[in-house]
Amino acid sequence: MRFYLALLLSLLTVTSLHSEEKFRFESTPGKLPKEIVPRSYLVHLEPNVETLVTDGVESVEIEVLKPTDRIVFNAIDTTLSAVKLARGTDRQELTPVIDKDQQTVSLQTKQPLQPGNYTLSFKFQSRITEQPHGLFIQRYLSQGKKETLLATQMEATDARRMFPCWDEPVFRATYQLTVKTSKENTVVSNMAIVAEQPFGQSEKIVMFQQTPPMASYLVVLVSGKLEWLQDEVAGVKIRIVTTPGKKQNGTFAMEAAKKILAYYNDYFGVPYPLPKLDHLALPSGFGGAMENWGGIAYNEDVLLYDPKASSEITRQRVFSVMAHEMAHQWFGDLVTMAWWDNLWLNEGFASWMQKKANHHFYPEWKTWLHASNEKERAMARDSRATTHPIQQPIANEDEAGSSFDEIAYQKGESFIRMLESYLGEGPFRDGIRTYIATNKYSNTTTANVWDALEQATGKPVKKLAASWTEQPGFPLIKITSQCVKGNRVISLEQVPFTVGEPDPRPLQWTIPVGILSTAKPDEQKYALLDKLSNNFDFPGCSGVLKGNSNGIGFFRIEYEPALFDDLQKNINQFSEADRVNFATDTWAMVESGHEAAAYFNLLEKLRADDSYAVWESTLGTDRTIGPLRIIDRLQHGQPGRENYQRYICTLFAPKLAEIGWEEKPGESVDRHTWRVWRQIGHR
Repeated sequence: MRFYLALLLSLLTVTSLHSEEKFRFESTPGKLPKEIVPRSYLVHLEPNVETLVTDGVESVEIEVLKPTDRIVFNAIDTTLSAVKLARGTDRQELTPVIDKDQQTVSLQTKQPLQPGNYTLSFKFQSRITEQPHGLFIQRYLSQGKKETLLATQMEATDARRMFPCWDEPVFRATYQLTVKTSKENTVVSNMAIVAEQPFGQSEKIVMFQQTPPMASYLVVLVSGKLEWLQDEVAGVKIRIVTTPGKKQNGTFAMEAAKKILAYYNDYFGVPYPLPKLDHLALPSGFGGAMENWGGIAYNEDVLLYDPKASSEITRQRVFSVMAHEMAHQWFGDLVTMAWWDNLWLNEGFASWMQKKANHHFYPEWKTWLHASNEKERAMARDSRATTHPIQQPIANEDEAGSSFDEIAYQKGESFIRMLESYLGEGPFRDGIRTYIATNKYSNTTTANVWDALEQATGKPVKKLAASWTEQPGFPLIKITSQCVKGNRVISLEQVPFTVGEPDPRPLQWTIPVGILSTAKPDEQKYALLDKLSNNFDFPGCSGVLKGNSNGIGFFRIEYEPALFDDLQKNINQFSEADRVNFATDTWAMVESGHEAAAYFNLLEKLRADDSYAVWESTLGTDRTIGPLRIIDRLQHGQPGRENYQRYICTLFAPKLAEIGWEEKPGESVDRHTWRVWRQIGHR
């Protein structure tokens, strides 16, 4: 009875999925009313670095879609004056009502506004912040001299700090900025400069071209003393923009930008649509990077590379971060999520695309292999009761800002990779090209992506995707096998994989399970497990079976004892990715309650393995704690700890001694990484 009750609950859970619809403006979540939409902004800014105040003048072309007597938009720490609404010769002055808690401005009109176009204009005064929210100031030293730089960080909901606007991603509009600044400053925004005009003896006014329709969080403005490298690819002007004295360290970034832009133009099937793409290196203190359309902002530490002083790891990081942010120029900027509950679609896709670009240009980096640590971190969180679905409801601004986590990024990326592998690289790309072409300059939900992929591949993408994006956690797949008349019959059973949760929810997934055998290692077979359990035919009975081939799937595998022993004895016949995957799954079984002996027996089989990725999975990275370090911590204060540490030394000492301290000509990236790991005294 208990089994049938669990089965019924599982089926009910799965039936409740598929709830999301394709994009419709009217049904998109958000706080702002949808009777009025902005169509274009003219914004004049006069920022003052002494008072940390910006004086501005703004004119917004709006369209009334349904009769209403209220205009509502966003602003924070901003005052408005001289508010006017015009339609033809009809003009009225309006009184702004500020709601600090809701971060809105409301304007009550004298009569209900009828559908049509209007012009809303006002003066405003906003604050320049000390932290990267909205328009902020950076203070830095340049050649021993104190300097200041103004820059923006608008995501998720901070454009409203710099100028009043409809600050939700569904309200796409064009933007044209003008800025008054010191004559010695360079000003950068999303588009190219269309005009500069002197203003008095020491200032100037800079006007930019109008942007295409885009979300408010993608507006960028940087103003200060700047220099740059410049080049062009496919008709697009590319610059690496730095503070003075640093542009020479942008050479590798320029090389990377040119490669990536050409690659993405081809992959997405829609050429990059803006006339320029600036990469802006901001002084340390700016966090990470931000994909502003046409003007990507970076912490200079992740954009600049000094070949005389920087490490190979730095070079890899520069390329990876650029590949991520440039992917957003299509997946996020050209096509934008309708609301923040689909943030994962932006970030998961860009994370996947950056690794695809890495692998395309630098296969020797083994990007996907080393990404297993990121995936393990996401799986560790996703196996706990405190996890959440990839796609989670976002009610307000605070929730939007806190949703940038490893579930959105790493689980999202892993799911997309798993989906591409199942659908096939070519058909998957065809679906993405259709999605971009169909939805450019518009907003979408995940349903739009699944629809395009399903049409391109003819496979049940919507059903498969819903189980992975709309519910938390991931499955454990139990595998058994028997030989029947010269072929294997493989039995697969799925249950939720959890750690520390004795009574998990009875969830069910549609799972593409890649299976391979050492008899034909290049012929992966897929079994689509869309039930709690099912049997699948696998040709031939020879060779050693391995589930989740190359570790692409976001799930765990538990083998029956005979299959596990066979795989452990022959693990060195499999690829590095499969060896890492088998090791991490074996440890995961220990975490979920199995004996640890199986894990240490596996380490003995791997003792001669010189793969950095394999042993990295046992120790972890600077961001993760691997099994061997976890055990060492548990041994703290125990009499057996010294013997345990001696055992660990027997595993690693021969490898480190063979690698040595000095770099050798022509050695692999992995060997170099081993040595760096040794030199920093990894613990």
